[in-house]
Amino acid sequence: MFFNFNILIFVSLMVLSLMIGMNSISLIYFWLSIEINMMSFIPMILFFNNYYNYSSMKYFLIQSFSSSLMLFFMLNLYYLSMMKFILMMLILVLFMKLGYFPFHFWYLNLLKDLDWMSGLILMSMQKILPFYMLNYIFKMINYLNMNFTNQFFLFNNYFIMLILMCLSIMSLIYSNNSIKLFMGLSSINHMSWMILLILIDLNLWMYYYLIYTQILMNLIFIFKKYNLNNFNCLYMIKNYNNKFFIFILILLLMMMPPLIGFFLKMFSINLFLKYNFMFMLYLLLNLSIFMCYYYLNLLMFSLLFNNMNLINNMNLIIQYKNSDLILFIMNLFMMFLYWMLIL
Repeated sequence: MFFNFNILIFVSLMVLSLMIGMNSISLIYFWLSIEINMMSFIPMILFFNNYYNYSSMKYFLIQSFSSSLMLFFMLNLYYLSMMKFILMMLILVLFMKLGYFPFHFWYLNLLKDLDWMSGLILMSMQKILPFYMLNYIFKMINYLNMNFTNQFFLFNNYFIMLILMCLSIMSLIYSNNSIKLFMGLSSINHMSWMILLILIDLNLWMYYYLIYTQILMNLIFIFKKYNLNNFNCLYMIKNYNNKFFIFILILLLMMMPPLIGFFLKMFSINLFLKYNFMFMLYLLLNLSIFMCYYYLNLLMFSLLFNNMNLINNMNLIIQYKNSDLILFIMNLFMMFLYWMLIL
């Protein structure tokens, strides 16, 4: 009872920090809400993880250091001669908080030590406030008439190419058997799309984020249910309906047609073309192709290497009458929900 009450308090603090940050019109309030969010997440790491000393300390040090830098740059923001440099530094600090390249190493190493539920929070809820602050900074850049169309994130195109190509190479370097690392790399891949989306359209970013989070949640619930940490552990799942459900969720995460993720990417690509982000779009598509290798690797372990063929699995899934089937149907109807939202 005491355990549940403590968790409820910290979850309430986290929700409160999200409400403060999402309704903020000041950088100081953004900073304050991010700090409350961090302090509410650290106790969850302590409660849920076996490696609590190492994981919580690593997360605290990274977030505290980045918060100190953020506060320092915000206090010096009103020096007009340095405003462009300070805004660039604030964006880099937010990349550090998000665990985005080139500050991705702490993020991936932390995910390896966290349990699945803490990892889900880190890959979903902990990213809302930094993304909203990025959107606020981009609005400031637009208000100050800085040309961010040609100099995305205040960097030139050569630096963007370095970032995304290094991210692609990094995904190849981390080729190992860990599902948690795979989910972390997938999260970084989707962050690349969401960062570009939030620069242009907050509403489309919100749809992308919500649908990605729901797919991630369903997939992680299955990994937690069967205590899956490595690709080889997928052989432990004897129920072919669960394997087929994982197969569908991975296709959703890959954003393959005709599922909802494909339409999200089509809307995103159309928006990038409208704003003439040709070069960034080319790099993001290449990055997605690199990530498809790892998605296919997980697909082979989850479904294709079985004694039963795909048709038999599809026949069984129709007869399967538990919560997994309900989640499967929910994901199929997400496409129609999204169409209703944009009408």
